[in-house]
Amino acid sequence: MISNWPLTEKDRDVFEDLGILYIKNFYSKEAVLEVQKGIYELFKVTIETYNLDIEQKPFSPENFDFGRAEMQKHYRPLLGQIYNAVKKLPAYFSLACSPQHKEVTEFLLRSNRVGIASRGWGVRMDNPAEEKYLTQIHQDYTSQLCSPSGIVIWSPLRKVTQELGPVKIYPKSHHEGILDIDVVGEDSYGLQIRNPDLILKKYDSICPEVNVTDAVIIHMLTVHESTPNVGQETRWAMISRYFDFNEMIGRTHGWRGGLQEGGDFASMHPDKSFKPNFR
Repeated sequence: MISNWPLTEKDRDVFEDLGILYIKNFYSKEAVLEVQKGIYELFKVTIETYNLDIEQKPFSPENFDFGRAEMQKHYRPLLGQIYNAVKKLPAYFSLACSPQHKEVTEFLLRSNRVGIASRGWGVRMDNPAEEKYLTQIHQDYTSQLCSPSGIVIWSPLRKVTQELGPVKIYPKSHHEGILDIDVVGEDSYGLQIRNPDLILKKYDSICPEVNVTDAVIIHMLTVHESTPNVGQETRWAMISRYFDFNEMIGRTHGWRGGLQEGGDFASMHPDKSFKPNFR
């Protein structure tokens, strides 16, 4: 499951079997460092703007989010502003649209036509002792759509240890295809796999620790979920989603995106969903 960039055909065989692939040294240290510097500056300007009683340490790759603990404790809404602003950093966009993203997608999906899932890119910020925003067991396709033949490129900005809450992934679960969904709400949390215990019983899970500059590639149909951050630092992760324009389901739906684009899983897959009548 652990590979080096660039990939080999054997790596692709592993990905097709497991629905997950760990790639070492996928990004350059310099490119990741620019994203970290951008986040540091966002904390700095936020502290200055609101005259917060926080004195930043000089920048380093280890403390690029210095001030987070105080903001989380005393100024939580401002931390949300920074979370949204990170997605607008040019240094992040450079990585989200890296040439190797197109290359790895074409190679792993065996496609000569690939696309970026509409607004299917972003940065997750999972803070210590905050479980409100953890994602339930799910397939990314359910909320992202575009095509079930796609990949999620996941890479941390800080080394992910067991304490920081690695993603729990269920290898080979993508072979189940598109799972049935109970629509119990209007956001991604309302799209719940029907009978998730069947998946939990059938497939073993892994929680890989991931180093900075490395990437975990997850098939759009591979089942996964968040785990709590019980460490002392925030788990930052960059996420990009790509898909295959050639795949027939996506072609039939015109590659329409998911929740971020107004797409509705229930209307696009009425045979795979149950949506109760809401009052």
